[in-house]
Amino acid sequence: MKKFKNIKFPKLKKPFTVALMGIIMFSLIGFVERNQHDKLCNNIAVEIDNQLENHFINEQDLIALITQNGNKQIIGAPLYKLPLKKIEQEVMNHKYVDDAEVYKDLKGNLVVKVVQNRPIARIVRPYAPDAYISEYGEILPISDRYTARVVIVKGLLSDRLIEEGLKEKNNGDDLLKLLKYLQQNKWWQAQIAEIALDRSGNITMYPQIGKQEIYFGKAEKLDEKFNKLDIFFKQILPYKGWNHYQKVNVNYKDQIICE
Repeated sequence: MKKFKNIKFPKLKKPFTVALMGIIMFSLIGFVERNQHDKLCNNIAVEIDNQLENHFINEQDLIALITQNGNKQIIGAPLYKLPLKKIEQEVMNHKYVDDAEVYKDLKGNLVVKVVQNRPIARIVRPYAPDAYISEYGEILPISDRYTARVVIVKGLLSDRLIEEGLKEKNNGDDLLKLLKYLQQNKWWQAQIAEIALDRSGNITMYPQIGKQEIYFGKAEKLDEKFNKLDIFFKQILPYKGWNHYQKVNVNYKDQIICE
């Protein structure tokens, strides 16, 4: 190796190096694109987030949606011909889909990643179909496959909530804040079973255990009112007994009225 000791190799100039790297990169991209162009779709790979919590949609549902119940060829079709954005939008249009991503991988699969909508309440009506309220305030249809264990919403505003969605004019935005408050607190999730709304948006709650009617008033000053309810559940009821009182009112400032 000594005979090469004094040989000086020419240094590559930086612009030339950058250009060379660019040529190599574009060549690789071209090779991959040509390779993908010749590939057929091998499989539809479905990934559903939070599937253990909710079971509203499954792999078969999404494949049926994408293939139009088998009438549209996906598997065996050239990958480059698959309209990824259109398929993604079709998946996004499903009521139980919160977010979706559709792409093709290097193995020749059409990959479909989905996040389900999560219901936080169920609107119950005696003479019409029920509906769910999602964590974003969307109205979701009831599923024949799965029933979510969430707080019940009923009362005179039920029809308007389903028809109009949760909006300020029907006190729906305040209701959503209340439902999120309950959802984020496991203690209150376990305590409150039902919420009844009158035409003015005033709320009466019904607990899981006990027979009390809890008059809450408007869905406002949540921390203050739930602090009073916390005192009622943890200090008053254990002392007086779970069925001692029939009615509880936490709507007035600095007061807990028990009857």
